[in-house]
Amino acid sequence: MKKRTKILTAICASAALIAAGAYAGTAYYYSRHFYNNTKINGLDCSGKTAEQVKERLEGQISSYRLKIVTQDGSEESLTASQVGLSYADDRAVDKVLKEQDALLWIFQQTKKKDHTLKLPSSYSVEKVRTAAESLSCM
Repeated sequence: MKKRTKILTAICASAALIAAGAYAGTAYYYSRHFYNNTKINGLDCSGKTAEQVKERLEGQISSYRLKIVTQDGSEESLTASQVGLSYADDRAVDKVLKEQDALLWIFQQTKKKDHTLKLPSSYSVEKVRTAAESLSCM
């Protein structure tokens, strides 16, 4: 084999190895992060880990406010902290991440993925009772 052919073969093999390594590295990234254009319950999850998404969902639940309008038109409200409302992780977010095939990441870059999950939550019956009794309309 000529020297020029050997050099060209080495360059092509090196380029192929670099491309394969980059593809594999990106696949590894997407095994732990959501694809671009992924939404869960309207929340943009692109490039986020399951833990980051769960923290944001927890934040949505913890900022929940129930507005009560009385018969005379006055308004009162109960907050998530008043009733002990909190996110109860049922691993549904982890399941969505696990179901995406990280090896096919290159074909998923422009596809929109919208997921709707039931957000499990828990609350304190005693705190609800106490909060309801503190309302002036009660």
